[in-house]
Amino acid sequence: MPIHSEIIPALKTRPGMDVTWEWYDKKGGVVKWIVENKSSITLSGILVRGVLQNKSIHETYPFGNAFFPVYYHDFSEIFNKTPSPLKNTGVKSNAPNLGIFSFKKERFAAFLFTLSAGENYEMLEGGFIDNTEPAAEKMVLADYIKTTSFEISYKEEQCKGYDKQTNTNYKCPENPFKVTSSLWELSSEVKPLFADKIVFSGESCKNIFENAIVAGNNNEMLRALMCMYENQ
Repeated sequence: MPIHSEIIPALKTRPGMDVTWEWYDKKGGVVKWIVENKSSITLSGILVRGVLQNKSIHETYPFGNAFFPVYYHDFSEIFNKTPSPLKNTGVKSNAPNLGIFSFKKERFAAFLFTLSAGENYEMLEGGFIDNTEPAAEKMVLADYIKTTSFEISYKEEQCKGYDKQTNTNYKCPENPFKVTSSLWELSSEVKPLFADKIVFSGESCKNIFENAIVAGNNNEMLRALMCMYENQ
C-alpha cells in the first residue's frame, strides 16, 4: 500500500476523539498517526493538521483533501457509504475511506475516521522532509447525514501535485467524476486546501421543479427548492 503524502491552529470540538503522532521513519519523512476514541460511543471525524517548519505552522487542512483523486483512482481507496467503524488491519496497511464533508454550504472530500468506543487506529503519512513535522493536529467530529450520489470537479494540481511530490506518474480520474458517498456535517468550520466543486448527482434541480409544477406536487416543489439551495 503506498504511503499517503500531502504536505502542501486546528479547531477545538466536543471531546471524544484524540490524535497524536510519532516518527515511524524520520529519515524517510514518515510519521505514524494514532487516532483514539475515548468516548463510550462510536464517533466519526476528520484529522486536521498542519506542517511545522522554521518555527511556523503552514497549511492546516484535512488529511486526504489534497490528493483524494489519486487515492480514489489509483490506490483503490473508496468513498464510504455506511457509518461503520474502520477495520484495523495494521499500521502498514491501514487506510480509511474517503467521505464528503460539509459545514454550512461548503463541501470537500477527505479521509473519514469512524472508531468504536475505546478503539485506537494507526496509519502512516509521508512527506515530512526538509526539517518539517506535523503540528496543530486535532480531530473534528462529524455527524452522518445521508448516502447519495455526487459529481466532483477537482483541480488538476490534486493529481499532478502528488506526482511531483512523490516522483510518480499516476493516472487521474475523469474530471468531473461521479461517486456514491456518505455525507457528513462537521461540528466546526474547517477550511480545505482545495475547495472542489461537489454537487448532488442525478436529476437536475430544474427538472425536479418543472415536473413538480406540472404535477402540482408541493412536496416535489419543496425538494426542488432544497436541491437548489444545497447546490448553490
